[in-house]
Amino acid sequence: MPRFDETHIANRPPQYKFDVDYSEGIYIEWWEKALEYAKNGLVEVITISTWNEYPERTMIEPHWDSSAKEEYGDPFYLYNVTKSYIQKLHALDV
Repeated sequence: MPRFDETHIANRPPQYKFDVDYSEGIYIEWWEKALEYAKNGLVEVITISTWNEYPERTMIEPHWDSSAKEEYGDPFYLYNVTKSYIQKLHALDV
């Protein structure tokens, strides 16, 4: 998942939070690892498991993400990153 933040959800201790502004690059790091595995024949399927999880801020689908707009100038940042990596995955010669 690209980021995770459940600190605004009451009654869910402990409350975790990481890469809320994408500065840690976790999502890109995981995509790079997935591409490496695919190139080496270690995976056949890559699934996107957090398409629409608004409460924890892990959503990837096209939506207006004001934090991405502020940080990257692109309110559809995660969607575009996902699309880019899917294209890279399809281009692999394995």
